[in-house]
Amino acid sequence: TYGKLPDGRLFLVMELLEGETLGERMRRERRLDASDLAPIVAGVAAGLEAAHRAGVIHRDLKPDNIFLAQPSADAPLQVKLLDFGISKVYSNETRLTRTGQVLGTPRYMAPEQLSAEPDLDARVDVYALGVILYEALAGSPPFVAVAPSDLIVAILHGKASPLRSLRPDVAPSIESIVSRAMARARDARFATAKELAE
Repeated sequence: TYGKLPDGRLFLVMELLEGETLGERMRRERRLDASDLAPIVAGVAAGLEAAHRAGVIHRDLKPDNIFLAQPSADAPLQVKLLDFGISKVYSNETRLTRTGQVLGTPRYMAPEQLSAEPDLDARVDVYALGVILYEALAGSPPFVAVAPSDLIVAILHGKASPLRSLRPDVAPSIESIVSRAMARARDARFATAKELAE
């Protein structure tokens, strides 16, 4: 809600969230189980689906932009997507950023996003969610490099260690979901976040 006070001052009221980000939880617990991630993925997917239906790509999805709102221990978990600051409207009419710009957090960026391709779509967010799942399950990111340029090369070539090499107890079906979400070729990924969640 926003408005203007009688004395002319403008105001903006935002929701007060109680809880923590997924990033905070991952740093605290290091590794999460698939059963713990299921409601989080469902919430993220629902938020992404709503944004994508409105023609908005998040483009900077990462654990610290996923808020796990739970005001009390007995309250249901609510997942909130934060920081749409570099989002892109992908209609034919409006562009919020210039073609050729690379914006976002490289660790979670899809290869086509790192290549600054002009025709990004919702699958960049599906890719980021796959990377988040990998990191949450394995306790470490799929692509690790000292130099940013080495990280970009690793992502562009899709050279990640198999999830089960780091977390053998993860079911092969879960590894398959994560691998498909992180596919280098966007046509090989889930078409939507909803499809990934299902």
